[in-house]
Amino acid sequence: MADAPPVHVGALVEALDDVLAEPGLQDTVVELDEVGHGGKEQGVEPEVDYSDAPFEGSTHVPQWTRAAARSPTMRRLLILSTAMACLGGCSCKGKPDSSAAAQDSGGPLSQQQAPLPAAAETPPPASEVPERAMQLHAAGRRYIEAGQHQEALKSFQEARELAPGWPVPLYDIGLTYLQMKDDPRALESFEALDKLAPQGVSESKRMLDSLRREQDSRVPKGTLREFLEVQRVADPDEARRLLEELTRKAPGFVPAWHELAVSAEGNEEGERLLAKALALEPHAEARGQLLVHRALLLRRRGEHEAARKQLQALIDDPAMPPSVIAEARELLSDSDSPRP
Repeated sequence: MADAPPVHVGALVEALDDVLAEPGLQDTVVELDEVGHGGKEQGVEPEVDYSDAPFEGSTHVPQWTRAAARSPTMRRLLILSTAMACLGGCSCKGKPDSSAAAQDSGGPLSQQQAPLPAAAETPPPASEVPERAMQLHAAGRRYIEAGQHQEALKSFQEARELAPGWPVPLYDIGLTYLQMKDDPRALESFEALDKLAPQGVSESKRMLDSLRREQDSRVPKGTLREFLEVQRVADPDEARRLLEELTRKAPGFVPAWHELAVSAEGNEEGERLLAKALALEPHAEARGQLLVHRALLLRRRGEHEAARKQLQALIDDPAMPPSVIAEARELLSDSDSPRP
């Protein structure tokens, strides 16, 4: 078979972003997610669900939800990871998917309350994660959806014991403690995850940084939980209003400013909010995402050379995580390519 013509991720990202921004599609993916996660009877061990796969190379999109469809940041991360997976080549190049391990649930629980899952720095291959560990993890997610937190924790802990190098159960342990309002244990879990997977899993860096700010009294206790609830709001205008309210109550809370910045309609307003978020000294991943968005704003204003310099600076910055460098590199490559 002849090789397919080259496709630039930057162009694909923009096209997919336009599609996912359609309100009708957002409603559809929410309905699909709700239909696909039924069967929450109390006291019954959940069915094993192999529907999500975060392992490197998977082109499956995990748990499309209200938060991912509405939030510009979450939507863009979803689009980029999907585009990179397709262009990098895996299932679209004939990779077999018949094994149970290749179809494991994989990603962190309840994407209505947490960002989309992404691979850790060096995640174990699917073949190295025992099937029983994947079954326990899937059961834990079902328990969470049924509100059975203790049962979920037990399943996640058992999955972790069977696959200690697999970071996703540890992420879900932290998120479960967060839902239980046990913030010290949630922080402990995300700190352990940061050691296990230094590049992070899903938006574990955001979780860790936010909990540390709460612990240090830089933002009020419970701010992260309130933010995650806002991410479940389907109406964009109402969500924006709640985010603005959150910035008044917790002016040092980076994620709220971040979301407002990337969803701003006007360039001037977007720049103002970006400057506010950057002034709060976000963690490296958030800072990189904000600067990538700044480059996009520069492009929108026709300042292509300034945008190119911004993206190149991110690529050359040793403090930037690989996810940010990859996005900057692909967007820069797209800007340097001749248009048809």
